[in-house]
Amino acid sequence: MAVLEMFEPSLNFTLSAARRPVLLAVVSQTCPHCHQAKPHLEALSASYKGKVDTYAMVAQRGGPRTAAMSFDGVPAFYGFVGGQLVWRDVGFSDPARLAGMFEDLAKRAVEPKGW
Repeated sequence: MAVLEMFEPSLNFTLSAARRPVLLAVVSQTCPHCHQAKPHLEALSASYKGKVDTYAMVAQRGGPRTAAMSFDGVPAFYGFVGGQLVWRDVGFSDPARLAGMFEDLAKRAVEPKGW
C-alpha cells in the first residue's frame, strides 16, 4: 500500500492512469478508527495485489490535498474504476466490510481489450 503525499493534480493523474481498480483510504494521524483499520487495510492490500491498487492519503483539514474531495469523516474509503469514482464509504467498524470493498473493486476490474 502506497502512502500518497501529493496534491490534487498528481492525485487525479494517478487515478486516471490506473490500470486496475483503486481503493483510496483517506486517514488522519490522530484518528483511532484509522489506526484500527490500518492492519486490515495492509493485509487486504497484500491479498489483492495485482487486482486492486491501494493508496492511503493523510487528510489535512483545510489543506490543499482535501480541496477536491469533501470528507464527511475519517477514515474515508473511495473506490475508483477507470479513474471514475464508483463508491465511497466513511468509518471503520468491521473488517469484513473493508474486505467487501476490495472484493467489489476486484470484480469491477475492466479487462484490457485486445487488438
